[in-house]
Amino acid sequence: MNCFVLGSSVNSSFPYRLYEWRNDTIRPSRIISSGLSQPFGMFVVSTGEIYVNFGFDRVDKWKSKVNSYESVAQFCSYCWSMFISLNDMIYCSMRHSIVIRSLDRNSNRITMIAGTGVPGIEAHMLNVPQGIFVDTNLDLYVADCWNHRVQLFRSGTIDGITILTRSNLSPNFAPSSVVLDANQNIYIVDAAENCIFSGTLNHFKCIVGCREKDSSHDLFSFPRMAFDSFGNIYYADRRNSRVTKFLLSKDKCGKLLDSSNENKLSTTSTSTSIIGLFIQSFTNEFSTVYSFSF
Repeated sequence: MNCFVLGSSVNSSFPYRLYEWRNDTIRPSRIISSGLSQPFGMFVVSTGEIYVNFGFDRVDKWKSKVNSYESVAQFCSYCWSMFISLNDMIYCSMRHSIVIRSLDRNSNRITMIAGTGVPGIEAHMLNVPQGIFVDTNLDLYVADCWNHRVQLFRSGTIDGITILTRSNLSPNFAPSSVVLDANQNIYIVDAAENCIFSGTLNHFKCIVGCREKDSSHDLFSFPRMAFDSFGNIYYADRRNSRVTKFLLSKDKCGKLLDSSNENKLSTTSTSTSIIGLFIQSFTNEFSTVYSFSF
């Protein structure tokens, strides 16, 4: 397994770096790139190409062969979260909307597909959306953080379906990440209550951080999560400057139990502040973990 993390240092005007870990090692194996400025959203496609939103509006692709970034898209604001769908569309989670743009260089069209650009609680509106996920049907899942809900926008529709809200959980519910596994199970990070919920459209249960809180689970500051090919959960832990891996276990019926075992991958600098995470699995034996910070 390779783990890639973008980390920051307070001693530089361009303090952000892309680190690589291999096979669950504690220390980074190498620094892929440095001198980066304000990375936000990130996504990695199946070919291993890394896309990062820099500054306020630019999306770059890391070109490993020439050891540099190439600009591939421009937006009108930064992307809190990014997703590249199977039809090569970049999904960008902005302040109060989700917009898309093709990776095709011949197309400059940007389309708003969810939200209106202003905050609101109605079904077609969003309020500071964070993590997004697009499934194989091109259905869009949005962690609508400041509306305290998770919305599902079916492909081609403008009204979202609320699949989880604070009325089902707690008044402080603030989702910051939403991810689906291969079986269409939904995983949601609650940044307010320090836990992860898992389930389907009809039922959710807590699987991580459900017990009495302690320092090992105090790692939520708009966190991100992702899976490896074995179903283990990884956190981008900004507050504690680390990536944490939770090993999922199941009971005799195959139901998920709360994680009790974890491995921490630390950066070399205690000033690193990690806020993003992406994992790309290439085979059944190896996965690559990507994360970044600001």
